[in-house]
Amino acid sequence: MNIYELNNIIEGKITNIHKKIYKNIQTDTRKIDSDSLLFIFNLKHDNAYKYVRNMKVKPAIIVINDYEENIENISCIKVKDTIKAYSMLASYYKNKKYIPTIMITGSVGKTTTKDLIYDILSMSYKCKKTEGSKNNILGISNMLLSVKDEKILIVEAGSNHLGEIDEIADVVKPDIAVVTKIGTSHIGNFGNIKNIFKEKTNYINDSVLAFINGKDKYLKQMKGNNIYKVGKKNFKIKNIKIKNNISFKTSNIKLEFNSLNKDLITNVALAFYIGLLFNVPINKIKLAIKNYKFPDHRQNIISIKNTIIVDDTYNASYESVVSSIKLLKKIHKSRILILGDIYELGNKTDEIHNKIIKKTKKYRLYTVGNNFKHKNNFKTKEELFKFLKTINLNNKVILVKASRKMEFEKIVTFIKEVLEKDY
Repeated sequence: MNIYELNNIIEGKITNIHKKIYKNIQTDTRKIDSDSLLFIFNLKHDNAYKYVRNMKVKPAIIVINDYEENIENISCIKVKDTIKAYSMLASYYKNKKYIPTIMITGSVGKTTTKDLIYDILSMSYKCKKTEGSKNNILGISNMLLSVKDEKILIVEAGSNHLGEIDEIADVVKPDIAVVTKIGTSHIGNFGNIKNIFKEKTNYINDSVLAFINGKDKYLKQMKGNNIYKVGKKNFKIKNIKIKNNISFKTSNIKLEFNSLNKDLITNVALAFYIGLLFNVPINKIKLAIKNYKFPDHRQNIISIKNTIIVDDTYNASYESVVSSIKLLKKIHKSRILILGDIYELGNKTDEIHNKIIKKTKKYRLYTVGNNFKHKNNFKTKEELFKFLKTINLNNKVILVKASRKMEFEKIVTFIKEVLEKDY
């Protein structure tokens, strides 16, 4: 593609021409060569402008915000918003050829559902998914620009403010929607639960086939011939059994899933029906579900001596904390909960943290941060570490969970080190 075609796609203004053709797209200045198209984000904050101007190997073309200066000996395109321009190019690139695209939204359970769908569909098709939790417009654009000969795309879309999902949907143009659950994540940014519901579902129209959690009290109110409510009517879930794992039936098919968390059953069923939609053989669907492995820090079970640590430190919301507490009921040991602050709750912060305290009255609860108001709260992880050295952690099940910014994986590491030593 030449600079004129590129400029038309991203709706920019060519302000300097040195080279007209690029052969690869980069956002990392460390990876460019003389044939690169380079997008730079937040020039004023990361000093990238000065770096690009002085580096020995310069890209063929650079896209910069319209308030920046041209760079000598580099073709320049100025745009109002480089991230938006990048997403416009990603959308163009993806839509040059038709690839069925599934987009997954919801307050909790998105990554598990995405990975399950990927594992199932990969049994029969070459698929591509958003990696980890790179579920914002930039991460998703990176994924779309790396598409090669995949037959199905699976996109997890996250949001922490109104309108973000609609922006992503405009780029992705999904054919199939999967919605997991409506909860309180980021409610401080959205204002109320109704706005969260709107944010997670607004992109679903008559041209999008939707599979939703039919048991969710908000989602089950949705109507439309293109909306399938998993957990209801022809998609009922029954014969649930929890012992060493979860088993249940849907459409008279028995499925087994390697978890003790009952709240994940609907997510598994959503993935199952996506597999059926794409005609993946049932025996392959069952195998993918049975062999599923959780990503790091998402309800990972760690056994050391006679103690079990539940590492659920990736992130937290009220709903996911309650779900993880339910999981502990299946493990018959003395229970310790180590919880940290949940962020972005706005004026609901005190209410939600107090609700969690009430839910944990039967357990030994230790918390870290500023939002839990009770006797066993520690201001810092370091204060907690000193305390943990004074108590017996043998023969316990210990849940560790907090919002991502709390970095509670460090607590898991500390507990493992303590347990591996002799008391």
